[in-house]
Amino acid sequence: AWQTTLVVNLIAAVSYSMLWGLGGPPIQVELLWQPALIAVCLFGGMTTQFIALEKGDVSIAVPVLGLKVIFVALLTPLLSGESVGFGLWIAAILSVAGVAILNRSDASGAAGQGVTPALAAGGCAAVCFALFDLLVQEWGPIWGTGRLLPCIFWMNGLLSLLFAKVCHVSL
Repeated sequence: AWQTTLVVNLIAAVSYSMLWGLGGPPIQVELLWQPALIAVCLFGGMTTQFIALEKGDVSIAVPVLGLKVIFVALLTPLLSGESVGFGLWIAAILSVAGVAILNRSDASGAAGQGVTPALAAGGCAAVCFALFDLLVQEWGPIWGTGRLLPCIFWMNGLLSLLFAKVCHVSL
């Protein structure tokens, strides 16, 4: 799983480089913390998602990962100051319910030892991915698609290489 994550993140870094041609405003060095923070959210989400699936019970992890839409609705007012309408709340709740129904298991499947890692890591991944979505939406207009996304995925690729070196993951 960790080799796959590394390879996928490196391929994404190269692939998103193609968006550079879309242009955007000149990069402001003092704002590089924005794509760096978004990259940390993406990397954290991917890492904890794999931990949830590797160490936890998948029948618990997948519905917990589906909570991302609820976290988006909860965090939107805090990060953007925009209110979340009733329709979005209904959509978020229905999305989570749908994921839970599709991934339900019998009572014996949910009682296994993988419940705690799946809940903890899956919840962390859902929050990280929600923050990723919201921060891209918030800062995207400042940067432009041709600048923000390549920077995010280059930084995510660098984080992946650092993680691979520290954790002795090879290509």
